[in-house]
Amino acid sequence: MARISKGPITTFKENIKVARGFVKLHYYINDLLTTGGDESVGNLVEFTDQLLESLGVGFTSMGEMIAGQLQSEVETGLVSRGEEGMKQFVDSVRTALSPSLERAVETIEEVKAAVERGLLQQSLVIAVSALEVYLHDVTVEAVSGYRYIEQRFTAQLSERFDYSHLRQAEHDVRKAVGKAVADSYNLYDSKSVRRHLRTLLNRKPYLETQADLKRFHSIVAYRNLVAHRAGKIDNVFKKETSHKGRVGSIVDISQKLVEDALIFVEDIATDVQEGLEKQRAGG
Repeated sequence: MARISKGPITTFKENIKVARGFVKLHYYINDLLTTGGDESVGNLVEFTDQLLESLGVGFTSMGEMIAGQLQSEVETGLVSRGEEGMKQFVDSVRTALSPSLERAVETIEEVKAAVERGLLQQSLVIAVSALEVYLHDVTVEAVSGYRYIEQRFTAQLSERFDYSHLRQAEHDVRKAVGKAVADSYNLYDSKSVRRHLRTLLNRKPYLETQADLKRFHSIVAYRNLVAHRAGKIDNVFKKETSHKGRVGSIVDISQKLVEDALIFVEDIATDVQEGLEKQRAGG
């Protein structure tokens, strides 16, 4: 069986982990902004309560403990001020906060925009780019490492291989051959990727059905819109995806869309890695 380097797939998985981290960060921050953390923070407090209970700590609830302590501190501080002191306290708080309110509103709006759009957008960009890099690098590894895989790409090499590939590979001929093959495909184009994987794996790849091709094409279209148009819908995107949004408006990218895209690109990469590792010389 072919001994394919784990380097490309390891890097891919690390990038996907970062992409998933952005999705989770979106979830937690969005929950904090919209519900005050009822679900995300509530789960954390519930977990902490269970941990304290298992350790035999005698608090009824971590949330109740914190709330009770804060209430005690606030009540003690305010009562000790008296009526006049209380008035002065309120006035001082109002004076201190007023200059900051406008900046606070601006900051909240910026954070809201980042949470609603930025985190999910970046997660999608990372996922698609990670797949493209993986497919390129694992192709270089496979073609440069195994002549029986290289022989499948004779037509591409006859047409594309030139001195620039040799120079880029620092005159490592095997690596230059691998780069020439990898560079001969558009790894953001669904049909080009399918054609390449059929040859690389010497069988039908995961990305085979028309539904898979359409899905791949759509994910890449979203990625390109974010990367090149800051997420603003244009006619090209509408044509490629049949999206109903208004031209010039920001495209809505849901958490489910990104999570499904992450699973999809992982399935493609896993299929390629396993397919290469199972190949035998002459296969």
